[in-house]
Amino acid sequence: MSDSVVTIENIVCLENFIQEIDELVLCERREEVGELSFKVDNYKVHADDSLLKALQNLKHYMKNFAYYSVSTRVYLWETTEFIQNWCNNRRKKLN
Repeated sequence: MSDSVVTIENIVCLENFIQEIDELVLCERREEVGELSFKVDNYKVHADDSLLKALQNLKHYMKNFAYYSVSTRVYLWETTEFIQNWCNNRRKKLN
């Protein structure tokens, strides 16, 4: 688990990133999803074990999104949903 302190700003940045991914997936802009995968590492600094695993999965799905069939985007969405729930829970703890 990270020793870093999670702030509302960290959570908002991660939520914005997840929203950007979801919008690209909805528009089926596959190459852009893959190109964004390098940014995932920026969010690992504030990750606990569960978020770290989700971020690792997210990066994998994003890097390979252009090669997956459209039906496999479900995995990507499940991962972004998990991360959004993590953000919501952290936000509640901070308030």
